Amino acid sequence: MHKFASCLLSFCILVSTMSGAHAKANDADFKVIEKRFADWTEAFNRRDLEGSCALFSKEIRADHQGVPTEDWQTMRARFQKLFADKSRDYKYRFKLINVYRSGDLAVGRITWYLTVTKDGKQSLEEETQSMDVFKPNKEGVWEMVDFVSFTELDKPDAEKNGAGKSN
Repeated sequence: MHKFASCLLSFCILVSTMSGAHAKANDADFKVIEKRFADWTEAFNRRDLEGSCALFSKEIRADHQGVPTEDWQTMRARFQKLFADKSRDYKYRFKLINVYRSGDLAVGRITWYLTVTKDGKQSLEEETQSMDVFKPNKEGVWEMVDFVSFTELDKPDAEKNGAGKSN
């Protein structure tokens, strides 16, 4: 999964460099994608099933680290199950890092922050990185068509090799 995300990011940087564009160079693209994420976050945080699904193309391919690939129907079913569980509350916030655009494709690199409370007490706080691919639908609205997300953040090389750990 990490290799795919790295390849996707490398491709976006290459396309961006070849076209002379830089991350955030087209502020309008950044704002459009940021607004799509903001709308999704607001809908999800208030348990709005239709609003939460509106970000995604019906042809979405969604890859979360450690979870089987999802399509639009399986994502919708997962959201429906989450929203039905009134003992837990899920709150997202995000930071959009970059948007790369080439023609009718845009890729957003984003950090998601999730806080889960169970019966009123915080039970989880998680940070997730993702690369999200957007394409405009027939009406010109940017929809997410593919994404890769992972929770295991890159660690400095010393940590990966076991150095710097104390027993």
